[in-house]
Amino acid sequence: MAKDVMFSLIERKSLLVDKSWNESKKMWHIAGPAILAGVCQFLIGFVTVAFVGHLGDTELAAVSVVQNVIEGFVFGFMMYLHGRLVISPVGCLEMWYFTAIIILVGCLKNPEIAVDAMSICMNLELWAVMVALGFNAAVSVRVSNELGAGNPKAAKFSVGVAVCTAALFGILFMIAVLATKDNFPKLFTTEPIVVHETSKLGYFLAATILASSVQPVLHGIFLFLY
Repeated sequence: MAKDVMFSLIERKSLLVDKSWNESKKMWHIAGPAILAGVCQFLIGFVTVAFVGHLGDTELAAVSVVQNVIEGFVFGFMMYLHGRLVISPVGCLEMWYFTAIIILVGCLKNPEIAVDAMSICMNLELWAVMVALGFNAAVSVRVSNELGAGNPKAAKFSVGVAVCTAALFGILFMIAVLATKDNFPKLFTTEPIVVHETSKLGYFLAATILASSVQPVLHGIFLFLY
């Protein structure tokens, strides 16, 4: 009896692994190109900030204002005009959220240093978010396919695989940030005070990246069901 139970558990585990692997391959066929496109597109702004940051803290603050305030506001407004569905106001508010952060940080003491530190953290976070947005697209397609085929259980399983995969990447990014919190600011600046202030935000950045890795996936599910 005990051997039969153990064999049954092993068989179920094997089937779950095979099912997860097959679902993961289907998901990566969609998420892979989306992640690659998002990362490459965002890489332009990432490299710009890294280059300008080595020119000086004032220059880094200036390009941060241009990218996160002016461009962010315009891009959010364009998202609102694009479809006028639920996704548009939500996407608009998400973009304006980052804009508002830079504006509020600019009201603190030593605004140049504060904006520099926040800009560096936001650039790393947004780069990680590009991965999560790829899973956002993948889970929306997978859930729609399975529900359209009349397989609600398969759709639920697709959600689980996508959320777990995104969370795994979030944990990896979090560990990378925590392990290099005293060094990653040096990619963007050589100013010691900016490096120090950015390093102090390392723990908050790591927690934010972890949360931001899962939220877009759940957001994609919500928008599809709506």
